[in-house]
Amino acid sequence: MSTRKNYLYATTVAALSLMLLFSGCSKPPTEEVAALQGDLEACKAQGAEVFAEAEYGQAMQKMSTLQGYMDSKQNRMAKALADSMMAEMEALKSATATNAKDMSTQAVTMINEELAKLKGMMTPEAAKMLGAEEAGKCEQQVMEMDSKAAALKADLDNSAFLDAFNNAKPLMNDIAMASQDMNQKMEQAKAMAAEKMAKAKKPAKKK
Repeated sequence: MSTRKNYLYATTVAALSLMLLFSGCSKPPTEEVAALQGDLEACKAQGAEVFAEAEYGQAMQKMSTLQGYMDSKQNRMAKALADSMMAEMEALKSATATNAKDMSTQAVTMINEELAKLKGMMTPEAAKMLGAEEAGKCEQQVMEMDSKAAALKADLDNSAFLDAFNNAKPLMNDIAMASQDMNQKMEQAKAMAAEKMAKAKKPAKKK
């Protein structure tokens, strides 16, 4: 009798343990999902869509699948996917941080290089050919671009990598347009100077 009681007791304990085990596994991973969503939002704010586009896209797809599991109460599937995403989320954070610094630094470096070329075009000879008024406009434009480039450098120093990267694009376009405009004006000035010189050398017609 004692043996039977012990058997029933052991069986009951085992059954309860299994029930608790499966009950625990069937709970929705609410906290894990919330943590993953928070991490994704933080990565997006740091520019993951730009600096780690592929990794971020994959994470978003998996998050959509995970949310589907949660909505359909497939809790075991949701738990397994959430657990696997935890490690992947760390990789996304790392890729975003590394690429953000590298890509924004490269963009600002290119800005400074192109700006230096533009400044190099503003020689005393070029200023003389353009004329005081036009040369003054060009110099003012370069000063404004120089100020914007300094602001980009400040963004880098403050680790505002997404701001630096995004603001570098329009500034690069401005520098390219300014360089093209100055080249055109220089060519026009040279053509006018050559025409004026040709007229000066041309002998006057005899009456």
